[in-house]
Amino acid sequence: MLNSGVLIFVLGGEMLSVAEPFLQQQMHPTVIISAFRQALEDLVEILREKIRSVRIPGIYFDLQVLL
Repeated sequence: MLNSGVLIFVLGGEMLSVAEPFLQQQMHPTVIISAFRQALEDLVEILREKIRSVRIPGIYFDLQVLL
């Protein structure tokens, strides 16, 4: 099981690996970050439209609170 520190480390590494080709093309880092932020905003909007709550046995997530 992953703890939150490991999860953040893995996620950060994955984001860097996705950004690497753009950095090699001399794209400015602020442009890459803007694209990541837009993707996050789009994802949150899709989740708000499609899902209101997630039920997992023994666990309940209220996505209205999380998002």
